[in-house]
Amino acid sequence: MLFFVQLETCRITLASVTRHPTADWMVQMSRNATDEESGHLLGQRYLLHDRDTRFCPAFRSVLRSAGVRPVVLPPQSRNLNAFAEPWVRSVKQECLSKLILFGEVALRRALAEYTEPEKVGVGTPANPPAPTRPDEPAAGPGDSAQSATG
Repeated sequence: MLFFVQLETCRITLASVTRHPTADWMVQMSRNATDEESGHLLGQRYLLHDRDTRFCPAFRSVLRSAGVRPVVLPPQSRNLNAFAEPWVRSVKQECLSKLILFGEVALRRALAEYTEPEKVGVGTPANPPAPTRPDEPAAGPGDSAQSATG
């Protein structure tokens, strides 16, 4: 499963699901994410990701060519996936552990339903409220970052 977290709003976007994520699949996901009409990364300047080998050089190259700077997070840093890991835990506990899924289509449907904002509502793990920090100025257009987990 590959998903994106918009750090400004903590909004989750499910990119896709596969049993065996290959380099070719990841490159295609980066093309989809940077698509000029419907890409998840439209208007984003950065994509933060961990050191998973699935984020291959070709994946990062496609991002760069679309104007998105991939930022590899440092090893063994505290709270490396402070946004992604809690969401993965909540989707497992609140959604997937309560279902018997027969195949990838059922998994996609369950995840799409779980991440749908009308169903989720503000303040739940799949769509938490935007963090507020009075000591920092609000980010302007193009100053936002995305985090990806594969």
